[in-house]
Amino acid sequence: MQIERVTPIGRCRASCIGDGPWDFITYVGLDVDKEGIVVAVAEGGPLGEIREYGRIANTAAALNRLLSKLRGEGVRLRFLL
Repeated sequence: MQIERVTPIGRCRASCIGDGPWDFITYVGLDVDKEGIVVAVAEGGPLGEIREYGRIANTAAALNRLLSKLRGEGVRLRFLL
C-alpha cells in the first residue's frame, strides 16, 4: 500500500510522512496587539496538533525567550502573523 497526501506544494509520498521533513517544522501563530502577543503552535507531521501556547509580553526579550523554548535540534519555525 502506498501512502500519499496532498500538500500545499503538491503530492507527498510516504517518504515524507513519519521521519521526513514535515516532522521538523513547527508552525507558530502570533496574534499581536499593543499590550501582548497570543501564541498558538502547530507541530508538523500528519498527526500534528494545534494548541494554544499562551500569552507573552509584546517585547523583544519575551520573543527571544519564546524562540529559545520552541527552537530545537533540526526544527524549523514558520510564523503566521
